[in-house]
Amino acid sequence: MLFRRISLLILFLFFTSFILPLFYINNQRRTVVIEAGSSQTYGANKDAYINGNYIYDNYGWERYLWVAGGSSGLGSRRTFIQFSLKNIPTNAIILSAKLRLYVLEVNYASSKYLYFDRITGSWKEWEICWVNQPAVTTSHRVKKRGPGSGGIWWEVPVTSQVIDALNEWDGTGSPTYGVRVILQWESLTATTIKFYSRESIYGPELVVEYIENNPPSAPTLTIPVANQHFDPTSQILFSWIFNDPDSGDSQSAYRFQLDDNSDFSSPIIDTGKVTSSESSTTQTLPSTVGLYYWRVKTWDSQDVGSDWSEARSIIVDRIKIIAGGVVNFTVDVDVGGKIWYYAVYEYDNATFDDSCGVLYVNGFEMTWDGQKWIYTFPYSTEGNQVTFHITGVLDNQYSLTEINNQVGDIIINWAKIQVTIIKTSSFKQNGTELTFLSIFLGLSFPRAISFRLLV
Repeated sequence: MLFRRISLLILFLFFTSFILPLFYINNQRRTVVIEAGSSQTYGANKDAYINGNYIYDNYGWERYLWVAGGSSGLGSRRTFIQFSLKNIPTNAIILSAKLRLYVLEVNYASSKYLYFDRITGSWKEWEICWVNQPAVTTSHRVKKRGPGSGGIWWEVPVTSQVIDALNEWDGTGSPTYGVRVILQWESLTATTIKFYSRESIYGPELVVEYIENNPPSAPTLTIPVANQHFDPTSQILFSWIFNDPDSGDSQSAYRFQLDDNSDFSSPIIDTGKVTSSESSTTQTLPSTVGLYYWRVKTWDSQDVGSDWSEARSIIVDRIKIIAGGVVNFTVDVDVGGKIWYYAVYEYDNATFDDSCGVLYVNGFEMTWDGQKWIYTFPYSTEGNQVTFHITGVLDNQYSLTEINNQVGDIIINWAKIQVTIIKTSSFKQNGTELTFLSIFLGLSFPRAISFRLLV
């Protein structure tokens, strides 16, 4: 009985000291999160090697992986390893990635080079052999001199390959990264390297360091303010604030649109993606009076785009002269007169009166009489002609300067009445002498307008 108890105790100690730790390592080491959003270490989810001498044999079950030349009697051997990257956040920016292989044996390989190529085709651990090995790409191929000895962890930088694998992921299933390891010259005599496979205690590892990059928030529009009025074809500065939840992130690009539809279905201005850290752009407004909308989207330093900003309205407008005139277009010499105009904002037909600013005619300031703009002009001399036209506007409300004068110029002529009396004939009738006189009345300017009186 005592012997049986001692035997059971020895068996228990052996199991807990040797067998259980192996089981624990094999089943718990696969994914170790160092720090969320910082680094992850992945164990291979499948690995195998293939042998060029036994082209139909599969070695996915072995505890070792081989890379070897073909003249050693072992045949050329290639290793295939795959890792699942499903735990890497979709917004991760890869800082570095390294493949770690535990080396058991090295024969004549320390001075030889190995190639590490990214696997692009699908394969199965328990079916892969020489004749059905998956496709690879040599883009971002890694070339590294072989390890100098066994009993060490050997690291290979594969950052670009991991980034490529994540970028090419189609969004279905789980993103994966697989690598094929071969000798640069597979005919090298007796060159062999032996690694632990995932079925062993020190299987292949992929260590990925990254940061989580949140997309920028929609930018905040600053100027111009909503519904601000501007002259047609004005050069306007549009600006915004770049917003990003990641502290220290910055803008790398923007896109600006302006449209006369709030849905931006047919933009009048579309800059496309502009590489710039500037949070502003200067654009030329359309020539047509009307209501327009503008919006912006941005990209952060990792080239991740934001949503569009809210749309903001802007108004293209000008001062429109819709009526005007004078009492008489011909004025007595040495007498002055008045001309008048009526103006509105063209966009909404709102009256432009003295609460909005001032109109100028021939450089002189007009006055508002409560209904229209008035200018009192001084007298002039006979034969003089003066053309009056709107020469400017001071708009205190929107700072508009462009004028659409629908009335045109007003021309004033100064003239006097001319009287001409001419004796045409005379005769006596009943003893009385009669005389015929022609009296001509007319304006001296711009042409004589006359009629005759008989006296």
